[in-house]
Amino acid sequence: MLRPKKEKPSPGGPPSHRAVRRRGGGAQSSGSFSAGLMLMAVAFCLTFFLIYISGAGWLKSTGIGSETAGRTNATPKVKLSASTKLSGTPLERIASGQLNLIKLSGDKGTFCTLDFKTHKSDPSTYPMFRDLVKVSGCENAKNTFVVNLDEAFKAARDYDSRNGITAKPPKGFVFHESRCGSTLAANSLAVASEDFRVYSESAPVPSAVRGGGKNFVRDVIYLMTRGPGGKSEPTFFKFQSIMSLSMKQILGAYPEVPWIFVYREPVQVMMSHLKGAGGGTRGAGTPNCARAKSNPGKEVSEVLRGGQQNPKHASNEMFCAAHLSTLCNEALRRARNSGGLGKLVNYEGLVEKMKTNIIPKHFNVGSLTSKGLSRIDEIGGVYSKARKPGKIWVEDSKKKEEQASNTVMEASDLFLKRQYIEMLKEEN
Repeated sequence: MLRPKKEKPSPGGPPSHRAVRRRGGGAQSSGSFSAGLMLMAVAFCLTFFLIYISGAGWLKSTGIGSETAGRTNATPKVKLSASTKLSGTPLERIASGQLNLIKLSGDKGTFCTLDFKTHKSDPSTYPMFRDLVKVSGCENAKNTFVVNLDEAFKAARDYDSRNGITAKPPKGFVFHESRCGSTLAANSLAVASEDFRVYSESAPVPSAVRGGGKNFVRDVIYLMTRGPGGKSEPTFFKFQSIMSLSMKQILGAYPEVPWIFVYREPVQVMMSHLKGAGGGTRGAGTPNCARAKSNPGKEVSEVLRGGQQNPKHASNEMFCAAHLSTLCNEALRRARNSGGLGKLVNYEGLVEKMKTNIIPKHFNVGSLTSKGLSRIDEIGGVYSKARKPGKIWVEDSKKKEEQASNTVMEASDLFLKRQYIEMLKEEN
């Protein structure tokens, strides 16, 4: 704040008086008297001007006297990004639920304001977490904040304590076999209620599972469920398919949360993976389900050996079926020992199951509104990963089975058929 310079006091008094005395001596002439008055006027004006400038700066810094003073909802003249509009330090914004966790890196977390409203308006256009991050402007470093995670956890809990907020666990988890309708399940959850928040294959949870124990996983999920004002929103997580092998860590962190595992007829899943990839199908390349062929894990290797297959030389079809088998085996075992919290859900009739059973009953959210039910029907009629509005879904299950090669059918029968039959029995 600018302040007027204080002149060093002297025995002669104020500058104007000193000037008068220097000019006069004894009796004052009319000319010297006029000059003295002029000097006094100049000094007065200069002092007033400096005080005015200093005061104006102070007023501006406090907001007093500005045209928006007292108007908390004044419209800014410049359009700012969502993150820029937020108030407070990054830690304060995290604590109050204004910033969302989007990435982990060591002991640091990257935060940004996610646009869940846009995601809910048409989840098939933004089906995955990376799509939500992009549409929210969170790929722009200017909209993100990197914060120490321990500090973020503490800030959130302190905020909850001060405001009498009790953190609530997520409403449900969605595990899956992959290429089986799990995105349809996630999209159905996103539109079922205006209050629901859905993370579809988000980045932070897998990083938390790899980087720490169940308490760390719980802390990360706790941050991700917090909405505006710090209150826990009804939140659902659809995990990456490989996370089905990490059920122990995730369910260990939240043993009270109900979950489902979505699965599908083996040949149909296999064909979805192998379409356009090498190994008996059109095109070339390695399908996602066989990406670990060069360094197969213990579980896949055991399954392959059990089927008299060499892990190092298995075909894409055999490796893919063995990989999917490990996911189904883990889900089947966990569901049988879940006390009813875990439920296996076949792709056939998935939309109806979500409307009448999974969402209202298994995830225990109660009856859905007519609007919610209608929106689930709408989202079930478009391609789940369209990434553009209105791409109509065309049922392709029969087509997949007709186009399957003998190798695909053999691999499916060898490694997946038994689990599929057992899951059907467990579901029904």
